[in-house]
Amino acid sequence: MAAAPPPRLPMDLRSEARVAEKTLADANAAYVERHPEINRILSDFVCAALVEQPTDLFEFARHHFSGVDSKGKVEWPELVGETAESASNRIKADQPGVFVVVNILHS
Repeated sequence: MAAAPPPRLPMDLRSEARVAEKTLADANAAYVERHPEINRILSDFVCAALVEQPTDLFEFARHHFSGVDSKGKVEWPELVGETAESASNRIKADQPGVFVVVNILHS
C-alpha cells in the first residue's frame, strides 16, 4: 500500500518558500562567482575520489584536504632534498590527475 502524499502547503507559504529558495540560490551563485576556485577544488576532489574509489570517503576527504593552504598549495616536507622531477613523479603517483608545480628554494 502506497503512502499518502504529504499535504500541500498553503499558497502564502509556498510563495514565501519560493522567494527564500530564489534568495538562497542567488546568494550561492554570487559566492561561487566571487570564489571560482571552489569549482576547481571540488572537481579535483571528485576526480580523485572516482579514481581511488575509497571505501571510507570521509577519511579520504580528510587526507585529500590536509596540508592544502588557502591558495590551494600543498606542502610536501618529505620531498625536501629530492630533484624536481623525482618530487613531481612522487606527487603524481600519490595524487593522480593533479597539476604539479615544484618550487625549488635555494638557501
